[in-house]
Amino acid sequence: MSIFSPKLDATPAEMAYRLSDLLSTLSRGFDQAVVETVNRGNTVGESIYQAMKDKTGGLVAFSMEFAIQNTLRPEESEAILKEMYMLHAYDKKYYIQRFQGIPAARNRWAQAGREYLIAGMAFQECCGTTGNPDADSLIKQFGANTFSNVFALTKDELKKVRLRL
Repeated sequence: MSIFSPKLDATPAEMAYRLSDLLSTLSRGFDQAVVETVNRGNTVGESIYQAMKDKTGGLVAFSMEFAIQNTLRPEESEAILKEMYMLHAYDKKYYIQRFQGIPAARNRWAQAGREYLIAGMAFQECCGTTGNPDADSLIKQFGANTFSNVFALTKDELKKVRLRL
């Protein structure tokens, strides 16, 4: 008897449904986090809120898509992404532009560090500058942390399922 729970068998459409549900949950959760945690009682907090408002969905969608493409074999990721219609509703151009030019690193940790920083820069670019360097830095940090968290959650979800192509 194994101490590990058995993997679920799923078709790409079933997996896409699971991931679409995760996408909408995470998008709402990160949007709500922005609303609840940003102190809008001062001008810096208000500028951060206005810059980030309604921008987390694209970051979550890109992070999830990136995790799928980098965790699964190409034919598996293509089959799932083809079924995930919700991913196409988000504007991911800032992330795609930034990530296209990443040179390969010597090891996975170095590559992950580059991806983390680039995701933060792309999110800050998507939100625009606030005119306050500290506020812009916080936006960049939020984007990098969100990318990292969504990537890890998506990867964990993918590990639970064995795809049937």
